[in-house]
Amino acid sequence: MRRRPWHVLLVAVAVALGAGCGVADPGPAGEADPPAAGEGAGLPATVVRVIDGDTIRVEARGFETPVRLLGIDAPETRHPDVGEECFGAEATARLKRLLPEGARVRLETDPSQDARDRYGRLLAYVYPAGRDGPAGSVNHDLVRTGHATVYVFRDPFMRLDAFRAAQAEARRAGRGLWGPPCFGATRGARREAAVGAALEGAGRAGTSRHRKPRRFAIAREPGLYAGRRRVVCLSLARPGRYVL
Repeated sequence: MRRRPWHVLLVAVAVALGAGCGVADPGPAGEADPPAAGEGAGLPATVVRVIDGDTIRVEARGFETPVRLLGIDAPETRHPDVGEECFGAEATARLKRLLPEGARVRLETDPSQDARDRYGRLLAYVYPAGRDGPAGSVNHDLVRTGHATVYVFRDPFMRLDAFRAAQAEARRAGRGLWGPPCFGATRGARREAAVGAALEGAGRAGTSRHRKPRRFAIAREPGLYAGRRRVVCLSLARPGRYVL
């Protein structure tokens, strides 16, 4: 049997690879490739589990990958410094209701943003089956119901205006984290513990029948503290008594 010259075999392999016969690259660390940047670019996926209020794991193209919901920030449930933030558990529970295990979704990246963040999570809008458009994503839903806030990392994302409008509506209506017990102050410990620490050494003033008692806080530690009427920032750089 006559053998073909080795250079002919190399040409045949090159032609096959050029025709797309090679093995597809599964992406970093064996994870699914992100969808191509551009409007309408989508990646079908299945929800594996919800990690917290703005992060999930999905299976796509035979691989698992973490997904960070783009354009939003939900309160933490396991913050390295303060543990659970105000409304963190509620935000996670909401996302679990919207994206139960096994749910089929479509992931879309944003051409104005990186495909993945520094932790290797895919940055995407997450769409349940049958939903589309700027207001159709789970990301937008969490902002609209007050379970997350709008988050811009570096450059504005394409659907920022729609997200900001949803946030303004939720804030006016006092939905979710914009109402009690957080009143928009999710950073740090839950409100009850935060106010308790802030009121160390507090006193009451103005007890006459023409003036309602006021609660004061002394800035022992920096941070945001929520009172009955407003949120104040206590700073060690500007010590003093603040009306809550």
